[in-house]
Amino acid sequence: TAGGPKLLDFGLAKPTSPSGLVGSISSAPTRSAGSALSAIPLAAAPYVAPEQWEGSEADARSDVFAAGAILYEMVVGKPAFEGKNQALLLAAITTIDPDPVSKAQPMAPPALDYVIRRCLTKDPRQRLQTAWDLMGQLQWIVEGGTQVSVPAPVAARRQKQDRAVWVAVAVAALVAVGL
Repeated sequence: TAGGPKLLDFGLAKPTSPSGLVGSISSAPTRSAGSALSAIPLAAAPYVAPEQWEGSEADARSDVFAAGAILYEMVVGKPAFEGKNQALLLAAITTIDPDPVSKAQPMAPPALDYVIRRCLTKDPRQRLQTAWDLMGQLQWIVEGGTQVSVPAPVAARRQKQDRAVWVAVAVAALVAVGL
């Protein structure tokens, strides 16, 4: 927003004590979002990690998945996963990889495509592990400095320009040798 970033809570994780009463966040286990399909609000469902749908407890990697889904939607303009109902949405999240960001946004840096794919990986062990990791990757993309962060059309144009320069240098060298 104009005032800065906003932190959203989809209400998926509820701090509870072993007795079931609400407890302190620091010592409380996280309720699994997958414990009941109907417990997940439909608006939040596209951001729920596959392991949560399977009944595992949410952890930092689940948050990275949600952040990746939000980032994908911000860049592409549509959700990473869609379904006509919650069951089809669940199937999409657990089995389908979304189209690459570069398909909808050709000027998006390939490195951004890579980071979003890493966030949306189905296996949490292969996903970026923490929000800190995600932030570091995004900062690296913003800082640029490598060809990895250059959009494919720009890189192709630069490559064509480089070839044209080398051809011109070669022609000039041949002319100079001929004279």
